[in-house]
Amino acid sequence: MPSLLQRFKRLRQEHLLFQYFTLVFMEWQTILGGAAVLIILWSIWFYTGNPPAALNWIVVIIVLFFAGYKVWRTDHVRLIPHLDIPVAKTEDTRVPLNNLRGFDVRTFCQLAPKCLTDSPVYECRGHLQQVRRWTAEERWEVTALGPMILRWGNVRETEISLHPGAENVLNVCFITHSTRQVAPIVDADLTWDQILNIFRRKWGGREAYQFDVCVTYSHRVNGNLESVKPINVCLEVEVRDNLSEPLLTLHRR
Repeated sequence: MPSLLQRFKRLRQEHLLFQYFTLVFMEWQTILGGAAVLIILWSIWFYTGNPPAALNWIVVIIVLFFAGYKVWRTDHVRLIPHLDIPVAKTEDTRVPLNNLRGFDVRTFCQLAPKCLTDSPVYECRGHLQQVRRWTAEERWEVTALGPMILRWGNVRETEISLHPGAENVLNVCFITHSTRQVAPIVDADLTWDQILNIFRRKWGGREAYQFDVCVTYSHRVNGNLESVKPINVCLEVEVRDNLSEPLLTLHRR
């Protein structure tokens, strides 16, 4: 059986209260180190002038307050959103046919992120977590398309920075007009057989899909990148007669 000392060490490592006091103590040392001149002057006064005990306690409480505040603020800032996905949009693009004798049209279904502050956000990645399709039984069915990385618009990188007023779009899927086929835009080697099996076309009835998307990103604090709370949305795409105008519905998750 573990000894009492081992149990205490494990409790100190796992319990949040011990972690909090450890962080407060570290911030206490940082504050004292940043105010070294004041501490020296205070020490001289403490040993030579005998300041009032009440004043000593006031100083201790003030330092503890700011140390606790810095610990709270560090974790709280990570939960403050710096990015949002307010809308979804479509974009038509002409692509050459295989025989190079004409053009086909693809309608891209995209998410349009927006920076919530005047600062850029970094390490932005779009994750396609799950795809569901509407079945003939009029219910959503989970497909076998697992977690994958989505592609941003007109860039090769899957991880980019977004700047206020100049945000890029995140591609989710496209509809090929000549075949009416829906396909995801992911950074993976999917064969057309896999795509056709997952995104079966429905003749008559409702043809719709739901894409669960998670966008992760970081922001810069004192020159360092820190991850923050990701954005989770569900983009519902319903293919209609006019392939350039699918019905897009954005749900919060």
